[in-house]
Amino acid sequence: MEVLFVCQRNNGRSQMAKGLYNALTQSNGADAVGLTVDKDGQLLKERAAESGSDVSKVIEVMSELGIDVAESPRKQLDKEALKEYDKVIVILESSKVPEWLKEKKNVEIWDIEDPKVKDINGVRETRYIIEQKIRKLLRRLHE
Repeated sequence: MEVLFVCQRNNGRSQMAKGLYNALTQSNGADAVGLTVDKDGQLLKERAAESGSDVSKVIEVMSELGIDVAESPRKQLDKEALKEYDKVIVILESSKVPEWLKEKKNVEIWDIEDPKVKDINGVRETRYIIEQKIRKLLRRLHE
């Protein structure tokens, strides 16, 4: 199953979800994109090196599980590419999800707060919430 995870800037929630999904399924079946990516193609480690960036916490909490997301490129959502995926998971506060995205048949919305202002334990909590939702998704898909 090909899954696309979408968040706001593609440097937090969707990147964690992609890493977790691929690790749990032992595949490369997931990808991650953002609705508003300012530097398409930028690696997460490059984003983490920027002043004021919160991305280093995402890289750290994922590495605690042996998942390296530092080399993951940030990607801008391509509306046409949505049909290439079996499932599109939007990980965004529901009030920020564009209407056109809510209307797609293969879209599921996970209302999860952006961890960008959270301390390291808050980012771990976000990772845990995403992991639990992925585990539930995988159980549903295998029923």
